Amino acid sequence: MMNPNELSSLANHEVKNNSSYLPKGLHQVKMTSYDFVEPKGGCPYLSFTVKDENDRQATLRLYREREGDKPEVIAFKRDKLKQLLEAAGADFKIKDPGKFMNTALNNPFQIVLRDEEFIGYNGELNNKPEVRTMVKYVFAEPIVNQFGEQIEVNVQDKYTFKPLQEDDRKRFEFELSEWKSKNGDNDSPKKESNTSSKQEKEIEDDDLPF
Repeated sequence: MMNPNELSSLANHEVKNNSSYLPKGLHQVKMTSYDFVEPKGGCPYLSFTVKDENDRQATLRLYREREGDKPEVIAFKRDKLKQLLEAAGADFKIKDPGKFMNTALNNPFQIVLRDEEFIGYNGELNNKPEVRTMVKYVFAEPIVNQFGEQIEVNVQDKYTFKPLQEDDRKRFEFELSEWKSKNGDNDSPKKESNTSSKQEKEIEDDDLPF
């Protein structure tokens, strides 16, 4: 089980977000589906859909081990995936992968999501750099502990918002300055591809049956 006071050391995993999706904060949810994904040329991952009682949802993407990962990255992946599945009530005595994953479905548990800033580029404004916000998964906890006691998660503001890191803030200011030098204050739309700069850290586990 994870200590909420250790949240500052966690990496986060992307979740989709709009008005029908869960916002930042603490939520009680159930896992409704999962999928093993192996993108061509990319890192394999597990995609989990969770929903709250109002049918708002979050899609959590947790990355799997791949060739070339450093031992500390592999250990981190394993710990993160195991921690989520433990919170979701998966039965680790079951060694059949499909049956094991199904034991995590439809059990109530808690998740924390946070707003995290990143640098994006507005293709309608000549790829103008912008600070954008995406909701990301932080960690999960069961509803009760092994003794049947309810687990209360103390969620502070610093756990639900992550601003740009200092290096990224400086890069944004530099890129915006460069954009203004080329475009002035002209924000007239121009069709170009829209790109964004994001990094995702990854997860996995030895005790898992796959």
